[in-house]
Amino acid sequence: MQTQLHLTFEQALLDAARVARDSLARAKAEAKRQAELDKLGRRLQRETARRERTPDQVALCGLYYYNRSPRTRANGSFWHNCVRCGKALQYYDTYEEAKTNNRECQNPSPARL
Repeated sequence: MQTQLHLTFEQALLDAARVARDSLARAKAEAKRQAELDKLGRRLQRETARRERTPDQVALCGLYYYNRSPRTRANGSFWHNCVRCGKALQYYDTYEEAKTNNRECQNPSPARL
């Protein structure tokens, strides 16, 4: 590649243009990197919220199936007793555990009605 010699004022103009191009390219790269970081942060927030909403514990009473998630445990807004017989529910980490410990759901006694 052949280099061209420029006068000092021409060289100063070319250097200034090159510096402007380089700083613009750096600014664009930094903006792109920041956008990627922001996108990753939002993605992690969505994943955390999804994980909190996903039920992770199960309770069975006869044929009645109940579940609760970390969010409902924190709020206290989950089934504590069976809807049909009123028996206290025991939550387990897996459906298989809940199935092995499942007992028959008894009809409510006449005194409860």
